[in-house]
Amino acid sequence: MLRAAVALADDGGIESLTMRKLAMELGVVPMALSKHVANKDELRARRDIASSAWRPHGEKGRRGQ
Repeated sequence: MLRAAVALADDGGIESLTMRKLAMELGVVPMALSKHVANKDELRARRDIASSAWRPHGEKGRRGQ
């Protein structure tokens, strides 16, 4: 889930990351995501942590995020 969130945010910017878009990407209904994250703010926070863990130090996303 977090890898998909990172990819969506990299492609369209962090503001484009929504629960609905992420659910569509994963092939689930948006409510299914609520078992894993409480809301969009938590999703973004986890995405930030995951993104920095998966990228070499100092590397940024495609849009400089």
